[in-house]
Amino acid sequence: MIAFNEFFEIEPTDPGLKSALHSEHLKLSRMKAERQTYWRLGPASQPAGFIGVEQYGAVAVLRSILVTPDYKDQGYGAGLISLAAGKLRHAGVREIWAVTESAKSFFEHLGWKVRDDGDVPEPVRHLPIPDGTDAEGGIYMSTQLA
Repeated sequence: MIAFNEFFEIEPTDPGLKSALHSEHLKLSRMKAERQTYWRLGPASQPAGFIGVEQYGAVAVLRSILVTPDYKDQGYGAGLISLAAGKLRHAGVREIWAVTESAKSFFEHLGWKVRDDGDVPEPVRHLPIPDGTDAEGGIYMSTQLA
């Protein structure tokens, strides 16, 4: 069992992150380097998962969340989002957005809301989803940070 206090900021060049994203057919290449932050849950030798965001002032975009196979369906995805939200709140973020094609029910379970295209702030519009395709056809979702 990985403790949730084992949450580390990492570089996008982290070999474990790159390997995990590759195994899930996800990409790093379209993220804006100056705005991106990644974290790893667990030790480098056996991470439970990774999460990456882009920050635009008081708005952040969840760009990737990945739970490694040994830790799926054990609450680590929700834990990753909660830990990242705490870090983002501390950095002045008030709202987190995601674009998803397949994780709508996961985000809804965490209290995120489906948003209309007209509600989407400019930094979030037309962002590629993590598999490298653009957000058109994806579902926009967001959550407020208190």
